[in-house]
Amino acid sequence: MATIAGSVLFASQFADLGTFPQWGLALIAGGGTAATISSGFAGIRAASTATTGGLGNSVVGTTETAGAGIMATLAMIAPIIAAFLAIITVIAVLILGRKALRN
Repeated sequence: MATIAGSVLFASQFADLGTFPQWGLALIAGGGTAATISSGFAGIRAASTATTGGLGNSVVGTTETAGAGIMATLAMIAPIIAAFLAIITVIAVLILGRKALRN
């Protein structure tokens, strides 16, 4: 399911490319990334089950959910931070440029 969801989400963002490139990239990038992450967590859960008898799975599940929440929050906050840093950079360039022209 993660592979299908990753492919569909990736394809929805690149509708301008045309059908073949859009879905080709969606399967490779979106589906591949989602499958890799999903398989990684499945392996971690299997290792947790084998080493702790299933007692560590709640920690693994909580960590996975927290990581997903943090990444979703960062995806929403990153453009705001980038805009803020761009404004600071423009102001710094203007101030330093004025000082450089005076000297």
